[in-house]
Amino acid sequence: MNDGGTIILNASFATIKGFPGISVYSATTNELRERRIRVNAISPGHIDTPIFESWQQGDALVKMKADLAESVPLGRMGDPDEIAKAVSFLASDQASYVSGIELFVDDGVAQI
Repeated sequence: MNDGGTIILNASFATIKGFPGISVYSATTNELRERRIRVNAISPGHIDTPIFESWQQGDALVKMKADLAESVPLGRMGDPDEIAKAVSFLASDQASYVSGIELFVDDGVAQI
């Protein structure tokens, strides 16, 4: 990692929800501050990705996605592109003074 770089970790909104059986995620910027390396984490919510198709099929898949969407304030699952945009921001110079955060890209589901 070059000095002045940025590390973006993939975490989960489970860090504050306390679901059983899920590991705790954490990151530190203190060790890398001398090298001006920023460390941040993205915690996605319910993002509509192909992984759901390995869990359910047909009507069961449709119901599972509908149930997940119902638990989100906007009433829909997120799109992978929405996560990519947040990561792009944290990797950019526009986020040059952002370090040590966990950015919840989950439509507020972690807070309700």
